[in-house]
Amino acid sequence: MRFLLASLFLITTIGGGVVRADAGSGKGSSAVPFLRIAPTARPIGLGGAFTGVAEGVDALGYNPAGLTTIDRATVSLTHNEMVLGVDYDYAAVAYRFAPRTVAGLSFTSLGAKETRRNSAGAITGSFRNSDIAGALTVSHSLTDILALGITGRLLRSKLDDLSASGVGFDAGIRYRMPGLPGLTLGAAVHNLGTDIHYNSVNLPQPWTIRGGASWRGYRERVMVAGDIEWDREGQMIFHTGIEGRTQGGLFGRLGATLHQDADIRQVLRAGLGVATSVGDFDYAYESYGTQLGSNHRLTYAYLWGRERPEEERPVVRRGIFRQSEEPSRPGPREENRPTDHSREDVRISVAVGEFTNLTPDPGLDWVEPSLVAISERLLDRSPVLRRVAKDADFRIDGRFARSGERVEGTESLWVSIRLYNGRGAVIETRDGLVLEPDLIRGTETLVGEILSKGPQRTSRPGMLGIGRWR
Repeated sequence: MRFLLASLFLITTIGGGVVRADAGSGKGSSAVPFLRIAPTARPIGLGGAFTGVAEGVDALGYNPAGLTTIDRATVSLTHNEMVLGVDYDYAAVAYRFAPRTVAGLSFTSLGAKETRRNSAGAITGSFRNSDIAGALTVSHSLTDILALGITGRLLRSKLDDLSASGVGFDAGIRYRMPGLPGLTLGAAVHNLGTDIHYNSVNLPQPWTIRGGASWRGYRERVMVAGDIEWDREGQMIFHTGIEGRTQGGLFGRLGATLHQDADIRQVLRAGLGVATSVGDFDYAYESYGTQLGSNHRLTYAYLWGRERPEEERPVVRRGIFRQSEEPSRPGPREENRPTDHSREDVRISVAVGEFTNLTPDPGLDWVEPSLVAISERLLDRSPVLRRVAKDADFRIDGRFARSGERVEGTESLWVSIRLYNGRGAVIETRDGLVLEPDLIRGTETLVGEILSKGPQRTSRPGMLGIGRWR
C-alpha cells in the first residue's frame, strides 16, 4: 500500500495524473509513474527546465539528443530515500564510440517493502513492490548545431502478486541557434510505447511532450532555462531555472515547477554542485509540503578518459595538467616541482576542431580553413602542448560571423575561440572583432590568450583542484 500511495503522490507533485493499478483505462489512469521522476539532481535544482539545456549524462532523463555533448565516457549514480519509505535508484553510463555518435545505458528502480497481513490484521510476512526499467539511448550529431537522439526501454512492474511488462520509447532533438551565441533549443517526447497489462486491466504509459530553451551569458557563467511540458492528462506544466557558477568550481541553482494543482510550498527547487578532479557532485532540494516534508537528492558523476594507443607511454595524472612519469605517488614537495617538458609524453594534447560560419555567406568560406591553420600552427610552436587528431586532453574550436561594423572602410569579423575539456564542456572563451586583412594576427592573439591563461575547469566550467598550463 505504501508503494501505491507514494507513486500516487510523486506523480501528482510533479504534475502528472492519477496512477492506479486497479483503475480503469480512462484519461487520468497511467501505469509506471516512476518514469516521470527526475533521475538526477542537477535538473531538479533547475526546476526541471532541462530539455533545452540537455547536456551530459543528465540529458538521458529529459532529451536524449543532449547525450552528444559527452566527449568521452561518463557514469552517473543516484540513490534517493523518498517519501513513505520508497527507495529510488538510478545508474547511467554513456560512451562516445564514433566522432558524432554517443550511446548510453541506464537503469532505474523504484521499490518499497510491504507487510503482508491476514484478514484479522496479523502480520504473516512481507513482500516487495517494485518498478524497474532498463534503457538504451543512441544520440547522433547531424551537424555541429543539430543533434537527434532516441531511447528504447524495457519495463517491468510488480505489485504484490501482480506483474506486468512493456516497451517504451523516447525521442529528442537539440539545436544550437546560429547567430545567437549561447542559445540552445530542445524538444522531446517521452514514454511512448505499449500498454502495461495487470491481469485484465490495460494501462498506458505516462507519455509527455516537452519543449525548452536555454541561454548562457556572462562568459558562460550564468545560464537561464525554461521548459513547457504537456502530459497525457492534458495538463500544461511550466519549468524554469537559473544556474550560476563561480571561478572556483561551485554551482548554485534555483528553479520552479508550476502547474494548475501546485501548492506554493511544492513549487520551488534549489540545488548546489561542485566539480572536482574526482568527479561531479550535485545536490537538489525539493519540498513536498508541510505534511510529507522535503526530499534531498544527491548525484555523483565521473568521467573516464579513452585509453591511449599502446605506442604512447601512459602518464600519471593529478587533476588534468599535473602529470608525472613516476608511477609512485610523490610527496608534497615533489608534487610542486617543475615538470620537465623536454619529453614528448608529458606534454598536454590538444585537438583543433571546426570553426563554424554563423553568417550564411559563401564569401567567408575561406575563413574556416584559415582559422584552423592558424590554431594548428600555434600549437605546433608550443613547447608544452602537442597537437593531436583525436583522443586529446583538450580541444579548441570556434565561430565567426560578419560583425556588420567597418573600421576605416574595412570589413570586420566577429571571431570566438572556445577551449573544451575532455567532457566537451567549454572551460574558456575569447572573442573579439578582427579586421579581415589582420585575420592572422587577430586570431593568433585570441588563440594565444586562451592557451596561455590556463583552464580552471574540467568536467563542467569551474573545476576545482586543477593546475595551470606548464
